[in-house]
Amino acid sequence: SVYTPSSEISTSPQKNFHGLGLKYSIERATILLRTGKNCSLLLYEIASLHDDLVRELHKLCPALLENATANTPMEGFAKDVNSCVLSYASQTSLLGNCIRNHVAKPYKDNAKQMAEGVTKHYDEYTAARGKCATARKEALKCRRRYVDGVREVEGALANLRKGRRNRSKRRNK
Repeated sequence: SVYTPSSEISTSPQKNFHGLGLKYSIERATILLRTGKNCSLLLYEIASLHDDLVRELHKLCPALLENATANTPMEGFAKDVNSCVLSYASQTSLLGNCIRNHVAKPYKDNAKQMAEGVTKHYDEYTAARGKCATARKEALKCRRRYVDGVREVEGALANLRKGRRNRSKRRNK
């Protein structure tokens, strides 16, 4: 029968529809899992780029502006620009940390939990299906023994009836 869970798992979906929804949802979850991991990696790389930008701004900005404008009328303006650039670097650092800790990390953790969940559900399904197949084989074996026993009893009854008829025919003769 087409809907029995005890059919072979490896048969094509055209012949075996049991668990088809689970199989398709697992395939979909696997695709989403890969997408989530890739998004997580991309976000970690973006956070790393923010960190690199901040490091370079801290390294270059103060020395470059102070040396270029020392003892000139632009010195005050350069200090203001330096202050703005350092503020920008600070905000960029906060953005990088936020991306890493509040966006990328949950993606990564969710992908890990999803992978474990998908594996767990599919393993439980295949184990239950294997138990069902074993139970079905055992039930068919018991049925075969029962049918053989019934045939044997019916044969014995037929022989007894035949023997009674033969005995009654002998008596009547």
